[in-house]
Amino acid sequence: MHASPWNVALQALNFLVLAWLLQRFLFKPVRAVLVKRQEAIGASMREAAAAKSEAERLAGEYRAKSAGIAGEAERAREQALAAAEKEARRIREEAVRLARTEAERAKGDVERERVEALRALEARAADLAVSIAERLLRDALPDSDAPFLWRATASIDALDAPRRAALARQIASGGIEAVSARPLEAATRERFETWLSALAGGPARAAYGVDASLIAGVELRLPTGVWRANWRASIERIRAELGDRAAAA
Repeated sequence: MHASPWNVALQALNFLVLAWLLQRFLFKPVRAVLVKRQEAIGASMREAAAAKSEAERLAGEYRAKSAGIAGEAERAREQALAAAEKEARRIREEAVRLARTEAERAKGDVERERVEALRALEARAADLAVSIAERLLRDALPDSDAPFLWRATASIDALDAPRRAALARQIASGGIEAVSARPLEAATRERFETWLSALAGGPARAAYGVDASLIAGVELRLPTGVWRANWRASIERIRAELGDRAAAA
């Protein structure tokens, strides 16, 4: 094929026109589209990176908050367990204290009941003993109450001088009564009034009475006291002694 300069020039011109046309209507728009596409992709990548960074930040905050919440929950759980254990310990200690108190109270009640039962039994025994003694004494009454009267006068004779003088003044004024379990014999009364007159320093008389509850014996009743020499007084004294012993026990 023969190539002339004109053909070469024409082909070069066609190539330049084609290149300009491609540049003008193809490459430039395509390049613009590609540039925009790259810019869009870059913006998307930047947005994605920003979103990823924000997501990582939020995830970090969430993890921190979760850790904080978990820590608070653990502390709250530990505090609740400690409080529950403390309350359980207090309840156990209170239960033990109440049990001990009730045991001591029950023990005290049993001891009191035992003591009361023992005292009641001792009192009944004392009453029974006194009742038996009184019955036996009534079955063994002496022939006369005169010996008891002379025992009473002997106890008065044994007083010191000031007390005997005070009794003498009362007797001189007629303030004495001789009470016996049975009526005193006339001879006994006469002898008794002789003793009264000697004590009073002048004539003295006494009033007389009978009280069968004395069982045997007499009571000399004056305004300032009673001189007892009878079995009822002895029995009451024994009863009191038995009661004192029971209380002491």
